[in-house]
Amino acid sequence: MNLPAYEIITKIAELKSLSRTAEYFSYTPSRISQILKAAEEELGVPLFRREKSGLIPTMECTVLLPALRELLNSEKCFQEQLSRLKNVEAGVVRIGSFTSLSCHWLPQRLRDFGDRYPQIQFELKLGSTPQIADWTRSGVVDLGLTADPGAPDLDFIQLMEDDFVAVLPEGHALAGRRTASFQDLAEENFIFLAPEDNQAVEELLRREGFQPRVRYRVRDDYTVMALVECRLGISILPRLVLNRSPYHIAALELTPPCVRRTGIILPKNGRVPPATRRLVEFWLKTGGE
Repeated sequence: MNLPAYEIITKIAELKSLSRTAEYFSYTPSRISQILKAAEEELGVPLFRREKSGLIPTMECTVLLPALRELLNSEKCFQEQLSRLKNVEAGVVRIGSFTSLSCHWLPQRLRDFGDRYPQIQFELKLGSTPQIADWTRSGVVDLGLTADPGAPDLDFIQLMEDDFVAVLPEGHALAGRRTASFQDLAEENFIFLAPEDNQAVEELLRREGFQPRVRYRVRDDYTVMALVECRLGISILPRLVLNRSPYHIAALELTPPCVRRTGIILPKNGRVPPATRRLVEFWLKTGGE
């Protein structure tokens, strides 16, 4: 097999679809199917099985995927180092991020960096902090932008602190106040993200010994704010999420203050592609501002 085949196999594992993989590489689905069939014949093992949710990696494929990604990352490092030697500032940086950072923090920083290095391209993948940590350690993304996952096998470089706030509908009895304690919120119904997407808040509540009455669980921050606006409950969100919010809601500081540390995560093995390293250095030099 060659490197393009390795890349196609890893992309099928990520997207779980021949047609979406074909669209990504600007191939036809039949061409992707041919490449996959040839790879399976050469390796002598099945790589995917069809299920209702899409193409699922077999046990053999799951074992091979980390090595395939390592090969691809090594090739990427080689090509980018070669470009650097030729004085060509080029490459692709794959970033894992969560929604609030990708909407409210990242665009201007990518623009500033792109003005200086216009030939570097970006791929952005959105997920929760645990997902971003998994993508970073497995090589699906080159770096993560997320809250500190507290993972010993990843390096975390802090860029900012973001405080948590209580989010209430306008006109709520507490909305005119500047701060609220957890005791003030004890009788409220809460609207939260699904537990796997809400770990920072769940950990905060555990630390404070607060057991909220959770009425709704939803999939994104904007649905949370829309339900709060409709007076279906209140929530606790990072303040960054509220930037340019179109919703009629109020935000109260929590007492005692509660913050999350947000920044860059990288693999601890130090194998960071040149374009990615250049981006990290640029952000640190500009202070992430």
